[in-house]
Amino acid sequence: SVASFLLMFLPSAGPSAQTVVQAAQKQGVYLRDASNMGRGLGTHALRSAIKGPLENKKIISVIKSALSSV
Repeated sequence: SVASFLLMFLPSAGPSAQTVVQAAQKQGVYLRDASNMGRGLGTHALRSAIKGPLENKKIISVIKSALSSV
């Protein structure tokens, strides 16, 4: 089947999904902390909608920035 979102798992040694979501919102990018979406996903599960090429590049840039700022 086809989904319009991507489920990602951030490095366990890095910031939690909640921290990345908050950092992304400050840059106008809206991600979802997926830790409460199912058993066993953990605090580093992050969900993002799939957008157009430019928006996807911005999402990747924001996530990289949030991960490198720790």
